[in-house]
Amino acid sequence: MNTRRNRAEKRLFGPTVQYADGTVAAGRPLDVESILAAFERLDAEARSAFLCVFAHDLTVAIRALLLDRPVPETDLDRAWKINEFLHQLTSCANPLGHWSAPDAGLLIRAIIDTSFERGLEQWIGHALATAAAATIDAKRSVAAK
Repeated sequence: MNTRRNRAEKRLFGPTVQYADGTVAAGRPLDVESILAAFERLDAEARSAFLCVFAHDLTVAIRALLLDRPVPETDLDRAWKINEFLHQLTSCANPLGHWSAPDAGLLIRAIIDTSFERGLEQWIGHALATAAAATIDAKRSVAAK
C-alpha cells in the first residue's frame, strides 16, 4: 500500500464561507504537508498555541454534532472520537509535557489520517485551517512587516 498516494487522494479542505450577500465560497484544499512542516518549525509556545486553537475548534465540532436532538448514533460515535482527539491534543499542548515537535506533528498526522476513517475530515480540515491561520499564517504576516 502506497501511503503517500493514499494521502494525496484524501484531501482536507478549509472552511466554506457564506458572505453577507449570500455568496458561498467553497473551502480550499489544504496543503497538509506544508502546514505540518511549518508547525514543526514553530517555537514551543507557538506550537502549544496551534494545538490549543486546533483543540478549541474541535470542541465546536462536538457541539455541532450534538446540537440536533435526537442525536444519530453515527454522530455520537464521531463526538466520542473527537473527544479522544481532544484528550491527546491537550496532553500534547501541556507546557509541562515533553512532546517533541516531530512527535506533536505525528499526532496531528494520526488525527488527520483517522479523520478519513471516521468521517471527520470536514471538522479536522476546519480545525487545521483555523489553527494554521491563527499561528503559522499570523507569524508569517508579522515577519513580513
